[in-house]
Amino acid sequence: PQYLKREGVGPWRFQFYKLGFLERSFTDIVTGSYDDSAFGGMLSRINDTTGAPTDQDTRRGSQNISVGTRIRIPQPFYLSINTISLGWSRSYTRVPDTPPFSDSSLTFPEVSISMSSAVLEKLPFVNASMQSLDLRSAYSFSKSVTKRTRFDVIDTTTTISHGFSPLINLSGRTKKIPIGLTFRSNWEKNKTVPSGDGTESEETIISNTWGADYTVNPSGTPKEINLFNRWVIPIKGEFKAGVDAAHSSRLEEISEKEPLEYWSFSLNPHASYDFTDNVRGTTEYAYSVRRDGSLKEKFDEHIFTLEVRINF
Repeated sequence: PQYLKREGVGPWRFQFYKLGFLERSFTDIVTGSYDDSAFGGMLSRINDTTGAPTDQDTRRGSQNISVGTRIRIPQPFYLSINTISLGWSRSYTRVPDTPPFSDSSLTFPEVSISMSSAVLEKLPFVNASMQSLDLRSAYSFSKSVTKRTRFDVIDTTTTISHGFSPLINLSGRTKKIPIGLTFRSNWEKNKTVPSGDGTESEETIISNTWGADYTVNPSGTPKEINLFNRWVIPIKGEFKAGVDAAHSSRLEEISEKEPLEYWSFSLNPHASYDFTDNVRGTTEYAYSVRRDGSLKEKFDEHIFTLEVRINF
């Protein structure tokens, strides 16, 4: 109360401050801008004991604008461009330390395009063996400039990122034996360029995943069990099996240093059987191997599990 009185802030002005309206224009409210020298700003928050700004106080804000559309191209291409977007965003942090410093990040342009197509299903040899086969791809690009200001010195870092996530995504199911198949491949590159004598770096990430699953309900399985002529236990007899695999690699290239490569691979076959609605048995084997780029060593792991779950 004494601080508010010294600042000449009465009850009504204080309520406007709490609502975020004090000393802010309509444009400031819409855009999220704030004057740090105004009442309640980072530079006006004074510790009554030391007379200095409170160094544990922090203000963060963000703004973003994006526009987008979608396009559908009919046969013979069967192509759907699900997203075409262009964005702008800004975020900032202000800390009234001694001296005060601020971080800000501006991202523009931020471009995203994603598309899907069922054209592969129309190919004769695919249609003969597949119930469905969907193809998807997406591309993104962004440029961000981050600034840290302290002691009237501005350190700037520019980051350019672009990639396909996914580059290719295929998902479908076979006809004769209904096996679900999936494949996904991602590719991404990030380049960081600091100001002054900073070190430039580049990172390339590639990842691939594969999957297959099969579900069967044998016709010969009893549908129920009569226990002591008193309890009837339904048998589902549903069997599920599948295998998943994944591979990823990351290459780090830093100026005047030896490139570092990290990679990993995993394989995970699994199966389950539903004896009843309340009893399920599962078995799974997980194998993984990875290489640490800095240590230049390989680490591998084998895990086997067998589980019976009973729900009451």
